[in-house]
Amino acid sequence: MLLGFGAKNIWSFKNWMQVDLSLNKLVPSDISMNLPAATAMCFKGANASGKTNGIKVLAFIVDFLTNSFSYKPKTPILYDTYFLSNEPAEVYLQFLIGNNEYFYEAELTNEKIISEKLSLNSSLIFQRNSDVLTENKLYSGHKEITFRSNASFLSTLNQYEIPEIAPIYQYLNAIVFNVGYGGHNSFDYYDYHIVAKRYHDLPDIFDSVKGIIKQYDTGVDNIEIADKTDEAGNLFYYPLFIHENEDGGKIPLLFEKESKGTQTLFRILLNFFITLHNGSLLVLDEMDEYLDPEILPHLLNFYITEKNNPKHAQLICTLHTPDIMDVSGKYRTYIFKKIKNESICYRLDELKKLRNDRSITKEFKKHLIGGYPEIEQTQ
Repeated sequence: MLLGFGAKNIWSFKNWMQVDLSLNKLVPSDISMNLPAATAMCFKGANASGKTNGIKVLAFIVDFLTNSFSYKPKTPILYDTYFLSNEPAEVYLQFLIGNNEYFYEAELTNEKIISEKLSLNSSLIFQRNSDVLTENKLYSGHKEITFRSNASFLSTLNQYEIPEIAPIYQYLNAIVFNVGYGGHNSFDYYDYHIVAKRYHDLPDIFDSVKGIIKQYDTGVDNIEIADKTDEAGNLFYYPLFIHENEDGGKIPLLFEKESKGTQTLFRILLNFFITLHNGSLLVLDEMDEYLDPEILPHLLNFYITEKNNPKHAQLICTLHTPDIMDVSGKYRTYIFKKIKNESICYRLDELKKLRNDRSITKEFKKHLIGGYPEIEQTQ
């Protein structure tokens, strides 16, 4: 379970940005579900306020930890400093696996890792300074490990098949993102044939997805996954959306003939239900893209209710739709804003006078909690 993350001197964040998902005992139990951290967190703010950059920070940390050994030895570490500063960036990640709390922190430049540390339950268990190992209570054995200047220790140890790091690597590797170094990846880029293949292989998840799509697209009576072999002998899968006409006849329509909203649901719900099924983390930039605003509270409710989320999966998302804040509430909403080209963020429960039992959207639109677009009226 993710507890928090942060960074300094990275993208639009000059000073520390910190996203804290932890919940204390003062948070009402119907919100916390008696868990140590929120199962959902929504990022809200004006355009260019830093919402996507906040997501990119988390995506960078996770990708660096899990995949950086696959980079070529001289490949730069892929992130941007604040206004291309020559100073190093600093990042951290805090998470729970079972009853074990891990805290990872690193200082790095695009050319090299300056230092990496990992603590377990507040005790330092691993540290490297540059390519030199200075503390190791994490793993044992006699293998010679060579640390590269652009590869994280976790990605390196995974390559060496060190068994002690497997739970950490598996937790991080299961996180699903739709954003990377270049920013938000639209669902238009998701190959629906690949999605259809996943549904074919995961029939229980597909049954759940069909139920949601049928609920929000009342013209769809059923969805089937068909397959076809092309001229080269390659098997591929595709969905057929079954519609019923006035005479009760069944009319199958191809993916391309469906509405943009239905197409997006077909793609996006796969990741929702995979993470719910696995109890993992889903991170979505612009979750409301192409979706009816009426659907968004229901998607959020998958994560914030015990009945729908028994494995305590988590969702972090950016949104433009303001009304969703009345569902997420002050404990599960971060406001992002930019002051003189520097992004900052804060969780709404930091505003002591804001009540969780009143409409946050109204306060937002009155410019009382920050993050609302400042648009001058034109004549």
